[in-house]
Amino acid sequence: MLVISRSFFVLLGSLGIFLFAFLNKADLLVDGISETGKVVAVSGSSAIIEFQYQEETIQFQTAEGFMTYKLNNIVPVRFLEETPHQAVVFTFFGYWISGIILPILLIAQIMWLAFSTSFVSRRAKFEFEIWKLKLGIRFPE
Repeated sequence: MLVISRSFFVLLGSLGIFLFAFLNKADLLVDGISETGKVVAVSGSSAIIEFQYQEETIQFQTAEGFMTYKLNNIVPVRFLEETPHQAVVFTFFGYWISGIILPILLIAQIMWLAFSTSFVSRRAKFEFEIWKLKLGIRFPE
Protein backbone atom coordinates (compact mmCIF):
# COMPACT_ATOMS: atom_id res chain seq x y z
CA MET A 1 0.00 0.00 0.00
CA LEU A 2 1.27 3.45 -0.93
CA VAL A 3 0.60 6.19 1.64
CA ILE A 4 1.26 9.84 0.83
CA SER A 5 0.53 13.13 2.58
CA ARG A 6 -1.97 15.69 1.37
CA SER A 7 0.85 18.10 0.42
CA PHE A 8 2.57 15.44 -1.67
CA PHE A 9 -0.77 14.59 -3.30
CA VAL A 10 -1.25 18.25 -4.31
CA LEU A 11 2.36 18.38 -5.55
CA LEU A 12 1.81 15.29 -7.71
CA GLY A 13 -1.41 16.78 -9.08
CA SER A 14 0.36 20.04 -9.93
CA LEU A 15 3.20 18.15 -11.61
CA GLY A 16 0.68 16.17 -13.63
CA ILE A 17 -1.06 19.35 -14.76
CA PHE A 18 2.27 20.94 -15.70
CA LEU A 19 3.31 17.89 -17.72
CA PHE A 20 -0.05 17.76 -19.47
CA ALA A 21 0.12 21.45 -20.42
CA PHE A 22 3.78 21.29 -21.46
CA LEU A 23 3.47 18.09 -23.47
CA ASN A 24 0.44 19.52 -25.26
CA LYS A 25 2.70 22.29 -26.57
CA ALA A 26 5.92 20.26 -26.90
CA ASP A 27 5.16 19.08 -30.43
CA LEU A 28 5.23 22.69 -31.57
CA LEU A 29 8.69 23.10 -30.04
CA VAL A 30 10.09 19.86 -31.45
CA ASP A 31 8.38 19.52 -34.83
CA GLY A 32 7.28 23.09 -35.44
CA ILE A 33 8.33 25.22 -38.37
CA SER A 34 9.37 28.84 -37.85
CA GLU A 35 8.46 31.65 -40.19
CA THR A 36 8.05 35.40 -39.94
CA GLY A 37 4.59 36.83 -40.19
CA LYS A 38 3.15 40.28 -40.72
CA VAL A 39 0.25 41.83 -38.81
CA VAL A 40 -2.40 42.65 -41.43
CA ALA A 41 -5.33 43.57 -39.15
CA VAL A 42 -5.75 44.50 -35.49
CA SER A 43 -8.84 44.24 -33.27
CA GLY A 44 -8.29 45.01 -29.58
CA SER A 45 -5.54 42.71 -28.31
CA SER A 46 -6.11 40.25 -31.14
CA ALA A 47 -4.59 40.40 -34.60
CA ILE A 48 -4.67 38.66 -37.94
CA ILE A 49 -1.20 37.49 -38.91
CA GLU A 50 -0.19 36.57 -42.44
CA PHE A 51 2.83 34.52 -43.51
CA GLN A 52 4.06 32.57 -46.53
CA TYR A 53 4.49 28.81 -46.48
CA GLN A 54 5.10 26.60 -49.54
CA GLU A 55 4.09 29.37 -51.93
CA GLU A 56 0.78 29.81 -50.11
CA THR A 57 -0.34 32.79 -48.06
CA ILE A 58 -1.60 31.66 -44.67
CA GLN A 59 -3.62 33.84 -42.28
CA PHE A 60 -4.55 33.13 -38.68
CA GLN A 61 -6.10 35.09 -35.85
CA THR A 62 -4.30 35.36 -32.53
CA ALA A 63 -6.11 34.78 -29.27
CA GLU A 64 -7.08 37.69 -27.07
CA GLY A 65 -4.28 38.10 -24.59
CA PHE A 66 -1.38 40.06 -23.24
CA MET A 67 0.18 41.19 -26.48
CA THR A 68 -0.61 44.35 -28.36
CA TYR A 69 -0.07 44.42 -32.07
CA LYS A 70 0.53 47.24 -34.50
CA LEU A 71 -0.37 47.08 -38.15
CA ASN A 72 2.52 45.87 -40.36
CA ASN A 73 4.62 44.61 -37.42
CA ILE A 74 6.78 41.60 -38.20
CA VAL A 75 6.33 38.75 -35.67
CA PRO A 76 7.85 35.28 -35.30
CA VAL A 77 5.38 32.52 -36.13
CA ARG A 78 5.57 28.81 -35.35
CA PHE A 79 3.27 26.07 -36.64
CA LEU A 80 3.05 22.39 -37.45
CA GLU A 81 3.42 21.40 -41.09
CA GLU A 82 0.04 19.66 -41.22
CA THR A 83 -1.83 22.57 -39.57
CA PRO A 84 -0.31 25.89 -40.66
CA HIS A 85 -3.61 27.71 -40.02
CA GLN A 86 -3.23 26.92 -36.31
CA ALA A 87 0.00 28.87 -35.98
CA VAL A 88 1.00 30.84 -32.90
CA VAL A 89 3.00 33.99 -32.40
CA PHE A 90 6.19 32.51 -31.01
CA THR A 91 7.16 35.02 -28.33
CA PHE A 92 7.29 34.68 -24.55
CA PHE A 93 3.85 36.23 -24.08
CA GLY A 94 2.33 34.74 -27.22
CA TYR A 95 3.37 31.15 -26.56
CA TRP A 96 4.51 30.53 -23.01
CA ILE A 97 2.31 32.82 -20.92
CA SER A 98 -1.00 32.35 -22.68
CA GLY A 99 -0.51 28.71 -23.58
CA ILE A 100 1.21 27.12 -20.61
CA ILE A 101 1.89 29.26 -17.56
CA LEU A 102 -1.55 30.84 -17.05
CA PRO A 103 -3.52 27.58 -17.23
CA ILE A 104 -1.08 25.93 -14.82
CA LEU A 105 -1.32 28.81 -12.35
CA LEU A 106 -5.09 28.84 -12.59
CA ILE A 107 -5.47 25.11 -12.02
CA ALA A 108 -2.88 25.12 -9.24
CA GLN A 109 -4.79 27.91 -7.51
CA ILE A 110 -8.05 25.97 -7.79
CA MET A 111 -6.37 22.83 -6.39
CA TRP A 112 -4.86 24.79 -3.52
CA LEU A 113 -8.23 26.34 -2.64
CA ALA A 114 -9.99 22.99 -2.87
CA PHE A 115 -7.54 21.21 -0.59
CA SER A 116 -6.78 24.01 1.84
CA THR A 117 -10.45 24.47 2.68
CA SER A 118 -11.59 20.89 2.29
CA PHE A 119 -12.56 18.31 4.87
CA VAL A 120 -9.15 16.69 4.54
CA SER A 121 -6.85 17.83 7.34
CA ARG A 122 -3.15 18.46 6.78
CA ARG A 123 -2.25 15.31 8.69
CA ALA A 124 -4.52 13.04 6.66
CA LYS A 125 -2.85 10.45 4.46
CA PHE A 126 -4.00 9.22 1.08
CA GLU A 127 -3.75 5.47 0.62
CA PHE A 128 -3.43 3.76 -2.75
CA GLU A 129 -3.58 0.04 -3.38
CA ILE A 130 -2.73 -0.09 -7.05
CA TRP A 131 -3.22 -3.83 -7.56
CA LYS A 132 -6.66 -3.76 -5.92
CA LEU A 133 -7.57 -0.40 -7.50
CA LYS A 134 -8.39 0.98 -4.08
CA LEU A 135 -8.09 4.62 -2.98
CA GLY A 136 -8.71 5.79 0.56
CA ILE A 137 -8.05 8.58 3.02
CA ARG A 138 -6.73 7.77 6.50
CA PHE A 139 -7.59 10.45 9.06
CA PRO A 140 -5.36 10.98 12.11
CA GLU A 141 -6.83 10.09 15.45
